[in-house]
Amino acid sequence: MKVVATVFWIYLVTTTTGQKSCEEWKKFEEYCYMRSCTDSSFSDAQAYCTDQGGDLTSISTEGEFLHIASILQDTTQVKAWVGLRRRYNQWKWTDGTWLDTTEFTDNYLDKWAEKGNCVYMRTTPSGRKKLFGESCNELLNFVCRKRGGC
Repeated sequence: MKVVATVFWIYLVTTTTGQKSCEEWKKFEEYCYMRSCTDSSFSDAQAYCTDQGGDLTSISTEGEFLHIASILQDTTQVKAWVGLRRRYNQWKWTDGTWLDTTEFTDNYLDKWAEKGNCVYMRTTPSGRKKLFGESCNELLNFVCRKRGGC
């Protein structure tokens, strides 16, 4: 019985410690970012972010990409929605801006346009964060972004 209790305690410590950054807003430049560890569809994730005063995160600079990657740093196997979606064969962020492919195509996109209409970030086997396409109905973690105070 003592062994079972010890194993359970170790499980609780490791699972809760690994998710300590969930649901905490963190400031970067003019925006606040929050990672949710709750798996949701793309639409449900966007609705949650909207309720929080923001959107699923847009990414407009390499610095912003790297910041979002750092939020997900402890999630080597987790996929997290970002706010990029294809509609009518055009890619648009949930904040209404269009995708600037020149900024990220070579370094961070992984043929995602061929697979699904919504985009998530995850770590590749080589350890780099990249963006991938997926069905919008998949249940994934997500990252919200809002302007102003956290």
